[in-house]
Amino acid sequence: MDTRIRLLEEGCINQIAAGEVIERPCSVVKELVENAIDAEADRIEIAVEANGVPLIRVRDNGFGMSEADVKQAVLPHATSKITGIGDLDALQTLGFRGEALPSIAAIARMELVSRPRESAEGFFLRLEGGKVVEQGAAGSPAGTTVTVRDLFFNTPARLKFLKSAGTEFGLISDMVGRLALSRPDISFTLTHPQRSIFRTPGNGGLLAAIAQIFGSDLARRMLLVEGQSGALAVHGYISPPDLGRSTRHQQTFLVNNRVVRAKVLSQALKDGYRTRLPSGTYPLAVLALSLDPQHFDVNVHPAKLEIRFRDEKTILGFLSETIAKTLSERRPLKAFTYSLEKGRVLEQSGSLQERGSLEERIFSPSPPKPQYVKEESGLFILRSPGQSSLIYPIPGPETEVERERERDNTAERPDPSIEPASREQREEVSREDRKTRNRLFFERLRPLVQLWDTYIIAEGAETLFLVDQHAAHERIRYESLLEQAQRTETVSQPLLAPLTLHLTIQEEQVVLEHISSLREMGFIVEEFGSHTYLLRGVPLGQALDDPEECFYRFIDTVLSKPETPSLSELLERWIFLMACRGSVKASNALNLTEMGALLLRLAETQNPFTCPHGRPIIIEFSRTELEKRFGRT
Repeated sequence: MDTRIRLLEEGCINQIAAGEVIERPCSVVKELVENAIDAEADRIEIAVEANGVPLIRVRDNGFGMSEADVKQAVLPHATSKITGIGDLDALQTLGFRGEALPSIAAIARMELVSRPRESAEGFFLRLEGGKVVEQGAAGSPAGTTVTVRDLFFNTPARLKFLKSAGTEFGLISDMVGRLALSRPDISFTLTHPQRSIFRTPGNGGLLAAIAQIFGSDLARRMLLVEGQSGALAVHGYISPPDLGRSTRHQQTFLVNNRVVRAKVLSQALKDGYRTRLPSGTYPLAVLALSLDPQHFDVNVHPAKLEIRFRDEKTILGFLSETIAKTLSERRPLKAFTYSLEKGRVLEQSGSLQERGSLEERIFSPSPPKPQYVKEESGLFILRSPGQSSLIYPIPGPETEVERERERDNTAERPDPSIEPASREQREEVSREDRKTRNRLFFERLRPLVQLWDTYIIAEGAETLFLVDQHAAHERIRYESLLEQAQRTETVSQPLLAPLTLHLTIQEEQVVLEHISSLREMGFIVEEFGSHTYLLRGVPLGQALDDPEECFYRFIDTVLSKPETPSLSELLERWIFLMACRGSVKASNALNLTEMGALLLRLAETQNPFTCPHGRPIIIEFSRTELEKRFGRT
């Protein structure tokens, strides 16, 4: 009788299993380095060519393997780390499944050479697609060397999903860097192909390892974090509140020396900073937790990056409070002293902010309200008593009625029998019609007051509007900068003094991979040493108060994109950052002149209702809704 259920071939089984463990070249490096760590090596050398597909070699000086162990190590589910299911509750090693070597061998050409420290001779195995093709005695130093060539040679479909060589090597260098941070007592060397990317000292100092991975300038600014509660302890470093990134990419979490991902740890870090960080900014951190292995589970996924805690609430509370305490002790909140005699505020840092005295600010009479004055032209002008200059032209109540009547009487109505000749013409007519309607809508708004120095309250005919001033100005700047970039040839604005950038290896790969595009955009970047670059100019001729931070944010956004961006996408991303950076912020006080001008400029944009992030700029409360809330209907 025919059956639909059949057993898969061994080769197919191995390739499927390999796909769960080996997603890309970075996965190979991670598995081999973790094996070297488990072998008690204190020196690990990693060599990579191109994106890792042609060659990955990991050499360690660990305890090595005998001939019998070498042969056994490449078999599925062969491991020296555990003997039974009960051992999973007390894991002290990084690898334990026995899947790494057979998974790699199944999809590559792999050579394994190893010699125990107590032996005079080593042994080697050469495999292709999981099959042993050669083996025998070999001279080698004590320890193990694994060489992987032609990764995915028998699974070509996997190659199509890999990113560019620079991006893939960036992922490799990032992973090696995190592994080096997990074990500062081990010396890690990464070369590509003959160029030394970094070398950690292996002296046990975490800060020294951070300096090698992130740069010495950043390491000097990091804050030490230490705390303990029973068997739970944390040690590491975090960035001060004024040093942040636009993504969580430069956050490394370690649990019992294992690089892990866990949402609860990211949340604890965020909660620890509380209100010290601006919205959309994330701290840099290298935090190592120590706890009983029975209190977490790493057997969640074959890649062993995901981790689950049995008591997330305890972990969250302990870590966030330790971080908050560190920040409070190292960076105390600034105190303010009010001087009523001189009418100013003296800050601890020494900066001065002029204000009226406390009595003046509390008991001074309310300023006179601006008045509408009708000019001969029929347009109402908003004047402020005591000022000779005009505030800004704004339609008064009668003007709105007159304009509405005029539009009804004189507006040209299109002949339905006449249709534009092309789709482009129809879209242009629609775009201009929408822009006209938007402009008329905003011209009718009368700004009344600013709420919490953040929102503009404006009045329409039968509706009350709240306008987010930052989102509004961001939209204005975004469209203005984008139009400027499209209209003119991009040029650089030289900085008065070049800025020194200390990049991580992965950040450096982004710069090197996109260096021609960056130059076309207007960036002037020069190499200035090991992982060090000079930023001499930025695009678009925009004045920047902190071009260094903007450049780092730019790199972060490129790293966070799933695909390699094109030149136009890179330019648009830079414009996006510039629009946000230079916009009016929440907490910026605006007078009626500035509020009105902002609304009129917003009226000229193509999309005045959402900011470049997609958030709403303006929300409305109809008169009917308000009356219903007050029980008037």
